[in-house]
Amino acid sequence: MANLSITEICFLVGFESVGSFSSRFRDCVGKSPTECRSDSAGAPPIPGCFVLMWTRPVWPEVSNPEGAPTAGAR
Repeated sequence: MANLSITEICFLVGFESVGSFSSRFRDCVGKSPTECRSDSAGAPPIPGCFVLMWTRPVWPEVSNPEGAPTAGAR
């Protein structure tokens, strides 16, 4: 329901007045619908490509006596 407006939610749950809905919501929850929505918004999601890049394995350097590139060399 995060994509619905407070007014849409108000009518969807059976209230005929946004004021009545907001008052009742505040009585039950302790804050207004707008405050509640703002508090639960949180930080924007991190794109998956950044998560994969951040968590990719780092291969340890391996000594190679023949002089070939090591496993971690780029």
